[in-house]
Amino acid sequence: MNQQLISKAVEIWKEGPKPVIAGEYHDNWYNRLSSSFLKSFSDCNYGTIMKSILQRDLEPADESLFPKAPEWEATGHFVENYVFMGNKGKNEMIAKYRNNFFNIAKLKKTPSEYVHSSDYKKAVSYADRILREKVIMDYIRHEHSQYHVVIEFDINGVPFKCEIDCLNLVLLFELDFKTSRDINQEIYNKKSRKWESYIKLNDYGTQRAIYRHAIYQKHEVDVLPMIAAVSKEDVPDAALYEFRRKDLLDAKIEDVAESLPAILEVLEGKKKPMQCGICDYCKTDKEVTGVRVVADGDY
Repeated sequence: MNQQLISKAVEIWKEGPKPVIAGEYHDNWYNRLSSSFLKSFSDCNYGTIMKSILQRDLEPADESLFPKAPEWEATGHFVENYVFMGNKGKNEMIAKYRNNFFNIAKLKKTPSEYVHSSDYKKAVSYADRILREKVIMDYIRHEHSQYHVVIEFDINGVPFKCEIDCLNLVLLFELDFKTSRDINQEIYNKKSRKWESYIKLNDYGTQRAIYRHAIYQKHEVDVLPMIAAVSKEDVPDAALYEFRRKDLLDAKIEDVAESLPAILEVLEGKKKPMQCGICDYCKTDKEVTGVRVVADGDY
């Protein structure tokens, strides 16, 4: 554990919340928590602090190498923007994630050759799957739907931020767009030791509860949280989910509120962050302080 970096993170947190700049939401900490921060923090306190607060890169950035974004980010943002804004959104994402889809640095692809990329064809097929679904597109393309709405809010006085994919204050819904490997198959959760749907596995109920809370605090309206999902399969599947149980969403917010004091103890430097020991940040700053005795069964 790098105690010097932890101390720096504590100093940053104590500076207090900062206004969120639209368009730069994903790139800055702003001294505000988020649903993704909470989920990551429950997996590894230390790694989350390194990644979110200090935004520490484990590899030196070199733009000349055309670094790739994580696959989930490139594909998800491409599909979402294509669905929301048509060709304009598609072209913007081509420019932003060109090396993920076309590997320009190595293959020296020209724009006219983009359509021959298998990664690009797959991403377009995911978007086209959603674009064919009238029920989903009626929500997304509704005249009062707003895209990528950033809200600053708090839970029990703790500053938060969120970016809502699609918000409609007339029809009273918020819709999050998800791309997933498979939206039907249950996946084994090592933490809970149960087979779970991808909705449960990713704790989207808590995320939707937080977004609903943010919208109510900002606009004083109660919206229906929704998810539009598409699977990243050779033959993509699509689904539209509604989170109708207000009592369960309220319970999720109470759970979040109850978890905040323990999180604040770490962020304020009153308690050392827990380490998972297996993420890249933990492995990078790990010190070997003893030996591991080989178990009898490993001989």
